[in-house]
Amino acid sequence: MKYQIGAAVAALALALVPSPVSADPASNSVLATGYVSATKILNGLDANFAAQKLRHTAATSHAFAVISFYPPDTYYPPDTYYPPDTYQPIACRAIAGAWNVAVYQNRSQATFDVLLKAAASNSCSLQFTRASVPNADGSSDLVSITFVKQ
Repeated sequence: MKYQIGAAVAALALALVPSPVSADPASNSVLATGYVSATKILNGLDANFAAQKLRHTAATSHAFAVISFYPPDTYYPPDTYYPPDTYQPIACRAIAGAWNVAVYQNRSQATFDVLLKAAASNSCSLQFTRASVPNADGSSDLVSITFVKQ
């Protein structure tokens, strides 16, 4: 009986006190601003302009990006027509296409490091899920990552 009361008190304490043990991974999007290849840290800004430090690890899952292609509009002359682009700038759409090929071919982490560096140099938007517990240097490990519409 004494152990049941102690277990009930412990369960109640875990339910009432927030802790990193019961925290879920956070999913968010970020505008990539830099990628350091030596440390594999992706720097970026989230929707609230808060700086994010995300570590690309060997355990990171790479998801397919959704890319939309639109046919040209026949009502505008060709020299004034600008096709709608879901990945701004246009380079981000090309990088997202290369990303999808790399995901399909199950490429190594080094391939995705190059693509993340290109995404950061072109200020592409990325959607990610990070680990709930940050590392000692303040970065968070990436659980999954992909390109997202801006």
